Amino acid sequence: MRMKSGIMVLGIILVFAAPISAAPLLQVDIGGNFATGAPSQVVQPGWENFFLHELGGGSGSTSYTYGAITQSISTTIYGATVGYTFDTGPYPGVTIPDVYDDAAVGNAYGGGGGMKIEFSGLTAGQQYSVEMWHWSANRSGVNVDWYDDSIGHVLIGNFATAGALPTSDTDYKDTFLAIANSSGQLIFSATGPSAGVFSVNGLRLTAVPEPSTMLLLGSGLAGLVGYGRRRMKK
Repeated sequence: MRMKSGIMVLGIILVFAAPISAAPLLQVDIGGNFATGAPSQVVQPGWENFFLHELGGGSGSTSYTYGAITQSISTTIYGATVGYTFDTGPYPGVTIPDVYDDAAVGNAYGGGGGMKIEFSGLTAGQQYSVEMWHWSANRSGVNVDWYDDSIGHVLIGNFATAGALPTSDTDYKDTFLAIANSSGQLIFSATGPSAGVFSVNGLRLTAVPEPSTMLLLGSGLAGLVGYGRRRMKK
């Protein structure tokens, strides 16, 4: 009996120790076909469509609403952002090829322009995990600094946007955490470069479970362990 009880307790502890991952709130395939002016892109199955044609230098914004969440992409002064299809596949080892095969491409025009991505309709103060894919088939692609402007102006990282063909779903993908501001917004911006292009292929947004939720789960599991022990003794 004691051994069985120990095995049950160990099993519950292992379950509790494993990371708890929530389902994504939103995963968006970003792209378009600027070259042909086609009204749509090939969307990765199971992802939402964010079709982008062109945002001219200095102004312009495109928004889509998915349930309670609205996502927008805009361009900053001296820049231009277009939806673009690369058509460079297949991509061996990649399970989301349609995400990689098109993107919102920012062109700095040599003037240090940029791109802004905003999510609204979120829970104020909630922490979110953001996954960003940012590959471009354009040979003049450059590294670009991305910032979290939701509350302050915090550097997230310097992301590579061009290189060899992706061979897995994690190539040219970065994951970072951000907290929605008092208006329920997440705001990210890329500034510069002084020349060249940079891109965003897709975004996945997931709410991070709060510590209080984890604590309640842990307390519940502890109660189950104690209950199991008492039953074993009887």
